[in-house]
Amino acid sequence: MLCDYGCGNDAKFTLKNGKVCCSHSHNSCLAVRKRRSDSLKGTRVGEENPFYGKKHSEDFKRMRKEKMIGSNNPCYRKKYTKYEREQMSIAVKTTWNDEELLRKAKERGIRNFQSENYLNKFIKGCTAKPNRHEKFLNKYLKFLNLDFLYVGNYKKWIGGKNPDFIMGTLLIEYFGTYWHDVKDEEERINHFKNYGYETLVIWEEELNKLILLKNKIYQFIIERECL
Repeated sequence: MLCDYGCGNDAKFTLKNGKVCCSHSHNSCLAVRKRRSDSLKGTRVGEENPFYGKKHSEDFKRMRKEKMIGSNNPCYRKKYTKYEREQMSIAVKTTWNDEELLRKAKERGIRNFQSENYLNKFIKGCTAKPNRHEKFLNKYLKFLNLDFLYVGNYKKWIGGKNPDFIMGTLLIEYFGTYWHDVKDEEERINHFKNYGYETLVIWEEELNKLILLKNKIYQFIIERECL
């Protein structure tokens, strides 16, 4: 049985009004959320927004921050159920399937990361770099006696994008299969090429085939040295 609210997902809950829904509340249904979002578009822009021209005081911002730190945060050590994780995954994928939204987000990201002030704030708030696969690749490059420097912790920016490893004009990018699509590889290579850099993309599954990976890295370096 499908959800009565039109999202196309299987119904898992019977609500008080007798309708069946994919979520425990109709407000959490993706179709309802999208209709609500579409109805509000353009209604709170510029002077139509009640907060237009106003700014939060420093005391208010500090109070809000303290309420979200550690055990004060409602999500502190919260373990999401399998169903909740599935719903969050569906919501994210549905949002980013919108090509126009994706294009605007990329353009906004490029503009933001060309701002030194934005970069400083962004770097200050990031503490999760490098991830375990980047650490492994970093050790492997050292094992191969290659002088690639890990800069994926936002130490190096090229045209608004942060590469993972650099050696002269050679770059290595690590792509996790969950976060990257095949088309991202060509886009990233062309982006850095515009700034005089040659880029090798290493995919997550290639870390399981180290001999083939070694040959790929050496071939990349040799070919560029012969140019």
